[in-house]
Amino acid sequence: MSSSRVSGPSGSEGGLGPSEDSRAGAGAGLFGRCLQAFLDASLPEKGAESRVESCVREVQEAVEEGLPPLGWRVEAFGSAVSGFSTRFSDLDLMLYETEAKEQPQQKQLSDREGLWEGTVEPVSVLRELRTLLRRRPTFT
Repeated sequence: MSSSRVSGPSGSEGGLGPSEDSRAGAGAGLFGRCLQAFLDASLPEKGAESRVESCVREVQEAVEEGLPPLGWRVEAFGSAVSGFSTRFSDLDLMLYETEAKEQPQQKQLSDREGLWEGTVEPVSVLRELRTLLRRRPTFT
């Protein structure tokens, strides 16, 4: 059996020759610098964390003022909480009820939004929340 060897562009066997190796290194260095510049430009702006907290707080206030009193809770999740957000990231929020209490306000919302008696339909809750947030200057 004979083995064949592949000659590189500079006549060396396999791999890159000296000039190709230095060009590859320069390209990798340029790529690294470009990548670092992009990452630096993508970092969240100063005050982003406090804006997230403020937004969550304002949504919680809107929920408490306008949705049936079921112990609604608003929490952030995703990159804003994990620390992987960039200046281009959105804010992920979840809304959930912590307790179910039958109160007159729930009946009023049920009649107005077509919610089932004793239960709350998620789509109706989101529509009502959209209306509540649009009334606030922060969300217009």
